[in-house]
Amino acid sequence: MGTSKIVLSAAVVLLAAAGLLDLYQITAAQAQQGDPYQIETQLMRMQAAAAALPARAQVGYVSDMDVATPRGLLAFNAARYALAPRLLVPGANAEAAGWVLGNFSQPQDYQTFAAQRGLAFSKDLGEGVVLFQKGAGK
Repeated sequence: MGTSKIVLSAAVVLLAAAGLLDLYQITAAQAQQGDPYQIETQLMRMQAAAAALPARAQVGYVSDMDVATPRGLLAFNAARYALAPRLLVPGANAEAAGWVLGNFSQPQDYQTFAAQRGLAFSKDLGEGVVLFQKGAGK
């Protein structure tokens, strides 16, 4: 009986070691892939907006990326995540939203963009992140 306990213990140790090695390989592979959806990049891009907006605000959201497309939806959800606990609502006319966040993939004239939507340009935060105020541009 003593020999069978030793063999059983050795088998358990080998299985545990194999499991740890497998976990290490999976973790290492994920670390090499990085952040395929660029969520960390979006967190960095949105830092200035998060600092400028009230923590409990409802914020409208406009973009040159349609939220009905996978790319636009990903950009919208990344901005929502980065700005939580603020409630980000698609569209410049979101009810009760005094602020509107612009999230742009291409440079453009933000003053004109604002005027065409009845918004007031407030601040270009860089990297395509812009703050507008609702109603002031009408």
